Amino acid sequence: MPKGLPVKITSGGYRTGGSLVVDGLDISHHTESLSLCLELGAGAIPRLSINIVGVAADAEVDAEVVIPNQLAELLTKLGWTPPAAETATTEGK
Repeated sequence: MPKGLPVKITSGGYRTGGSLVVDGLDISHHTESLSLCLELGAGAIPRLSINIVGVAADAEVDAEVVIPNQLAELLTKLGWTPPAAETATTEGK
């Protein structure tokens, strides 16, 4: 079973939005929406589903994918394995 990470969700209301901090990383500006599922029962870990801001496209093209360092760090903590170094690009390179 995956280990839970500390999450802080704040809501500033309709006009000011909110924030999402996962394991100390503020990923608010990378988040489109989220849902939180709280199951009842001993040992149940809340499940947070995060819809990360993406780009929709209807064409196939060769493109460089840039993943901000903060988002790459979070994804790695969640179990993502980045592609080989020669194809991976993160901001600041």
